[in-house]
Amino acid sequence: MKNLFYFLTINLLLINSCFSQYKHPLIEDVEIKLKSYGVEPNMFGGAKFECSKNINDPDETKFLVYFSAIFEDFSSKKTIDFNNISIVDVENKVRYRPTGVSLYRFYYGDKEWYASHEELVENEEDSFTKYSQEGIENYDFYSYPRNKIGVKKEKKYRYRLVPESFKSKKGLNFTFHFPVFKTRKDSGHFKIYWKDKVIGEFKIKNGEPIKQ
Repeated sequence: MKNLFYFLTINLLLINSCFSQYKHPLIEDVEIKLKSYGVEPNMFGGAKFECSKNINDPDETKFLVYFSAIFEDFSSKKTIDFNNISIVDVENKVRYRPTGVSLYRFYYGDKEWYASHEELVENEEDSFTKYSQEGIENYDFYSYPRNKIGVKKEKKYRYRLVPESFKSKKGLNFTFHFPVFKTRKDSGHFKIYWKDKVIGEFKIKNGEPIKQ
């Protein structure tokens, strides 16, 4: 009897933990209005990102490709898992995890906001790896994250973006960055994915966005 009581208690705790992982409902599906895209301007070196595909590989410098889009349906407070977003380089068949996400102050009250990072344990599954695509290579990078004043941390690791909750009547304009190009003048055709669903696409030629 005691064993049965213990078993039921543990299961109840696990169920409660699953439901209480996020204080506000987790968004399962999204629709976006693509606003802009291109290669990140090289202000203060912000267009460059040092990373490696494997932890023991030498770092390579990547130029960041970005897109900004309005995410709707935040009339009530909801949680979004940014790791559900990825872009696929259609020609080269490579899929990229975002390096970061931001909200600028004129879209979210009077303050800027940047997604927090957390280290990914080796072989731990997250949304990015969960929605891997057959025949498409995942570029899941290792890097030296920086603190708030831009100083590199000593340890290089893989990280994921921490889910966050928002509320906004007019939707939210998120900007996502990805470590894609080897030079500022590269070209590419990219599809934007939410989980395994295409929600947008854009093209860049010789470093310049092609208007759709």
